[in-house]
Amino acid sequence: MYANLNKNISTSKGAHMKSLVMFMVLMFSVFVFAGSFKGVDMPEEMKINGKKLVLNGMGLREATKLGIDFDVYVGGLYLEKKSTSGAEILASKGVKRIDMHFLMGVWASDLKAGWREAYDFICNPKDDVCVEAKEKWEMFINNISGVSKGDVTSFTFTEKGFEMETNGKTTGSIQSPKFAQFILRCFVGSKLSYPSLRDGLLGLKK
Repeated sequence: MYANLNKNISTSKGAHMKSLVMFMVLMFSVFVFAGSFKGVDMPEEMKINGKKLVLNGMGLREATKLGIDFDVYVGGLYLEKKSTSGAEILASKGVKRIDMHFLMGVWASDLKAGWREAYDFICNPKDDVCVEAKEKWEMFINNISGVSKGDVTSFTFTEKGFEMETNGKTTGSIQSPKFAQFILRCFVGSKLSYPSLRDGLLGLKK
C-alpha cells in the first residue's frame, strides 16, 4: 500500500516537474523568438525572397491632431544583419522590410498627407534621390488607401525597388532603387520629423 502511495507521489512530482519545464521552455521561447511593443508582437525572424531577415527594432509612430496625441502604428524593421546606423542601412544592398501594425484606423487622406509632409521635410531640389522620388510620387500616392485598426502594411525593399502589401496582399510595386531608398529614408534617415520611430527601428530605444 505504502509502496503504491510513494509511487503515485513520485509520478505526480514527475508530471509536475515536466509541466514546469515545458512552461519555462514556452516562456523562454516567447522572449527569444518574438518582439513585443505596445501590445504588438512581431516574429524575431522571417524569410523574404529566400533571405532570412531578423527583427532589428520596433518603434512607435505618433501623430498630433487638434492638440491630441495619437498612437498610429508600431513599426518593425527587418534586416539581413542587425544595425544601429541609418546611414549603413540605407547604403546596404540587402533585402529589408518594414512592417506597420496599425493601432487605429486612418483615412487615406490622412496617410497621404503624412507622406507629403515627410517628402517636404526631408527633400531638397538638388537631391537626386528626391528628384526621382518626385517623378514616381503620384504612382506611390495612388496606391495608398485607408487602413483599419489591426491592419498591417508592409514595404519590402530590394536592389530593384520595393513592394507594398496590406495584410499579406500585394497592393503595388515600384521598380526604382532611388525611390525605394527615399521611402526607406522616411523611416531611418537622419532628418525626420518623428525621430522616436527611427530610434526604435534602429534598436536604440523603445
